[in-house]
Amino acid sequence: MIRFVPIPASADVIFETRCFAWFDTITDHFLTFNDDQVWENWKQFEDDFFTIPGNRGRDKQQPLSRFRNLYPKDRP
Repeated sequence: MIRFVPIPASADVIFETRCFAWFDTITDHFLTFNDDQVWENWKQFEDDFFTIPGNRGRDKQQPLSRFRNLYPKDRP
């Protein structure tokens, strides 16, 4: 199962803005798309998601809607 992981902004860590990641509870790993594991907004994630061969068009390996449904509505 995929989980949305919010990462709060903090002055004492590397993230200066509010970010997020995806965690797969089956494999116990954070998901990586286009060599990234952390994103600031949905658009950044979507751009990285579509760089993966097979995630374009009808033959998507992982449908984007699977992630969109987990993404909080109050985030940009």
